[in-house]
Amino acid sequence: MDTNNTNNMESKELLQSGLETLRAKQGFICDMDGVIYHGNRLLPGVKEFVDWLYKEDKHFLFLTNSSERTPKELQQKLGRMGLDVDEKHFYTSAQATARFISRQAPGCSAYVIGGAGLIMALHDEIDNVEKQLHDKLGCEAVIHMDPIVTNDEAVNVTHQRIAALV
Repeated sequence: MDTNNTNNMESKELLQSGLETLRAKQGFICDMDGVIYHGNRLLPGVKEFVDWLYKEDKHFLFLTNSSERTPKELQQKLGRMGLDVDEKHFYTSAQATARFISRQAPGCSAYVIGGAGLIMALHDEIDNVEKQLHDKLGCEAVIHMDPIVTNDEAVNVTHQRIAALV
């Protein structure tokens, strides 16, 4: 038997076995940027994959380490790219931050310097998200770094905002 034919058959069997394993999974967690889309373009095969997830009634979650957008905004972004995904299938670093804070310090207040995604996640998770520092700096502080703003600019703005409250 030809070695190339044997290798091709083994590769096909391995691929088939991998597909069967994948099809048997009940849930999927996918990163977003670079996996689902790049910039403002869906990557090849994503629409078919998501359609398959829905058709097969699979559980799935899209994760992102970006805290700048809310799940609703992520849903809308994918919608503009032609992918219809329910808002419940997104989990952001802002949501993880908010959940962590609410579990570590139940009932705390938070002084938030950040974008809408972080503020909304904290608002949804923490009862007392305040515009002012609780008891003049006696609260949790949550800072979101905007990719457009440099660290020096963010530090200056943070210091100015805190100084105005003290």
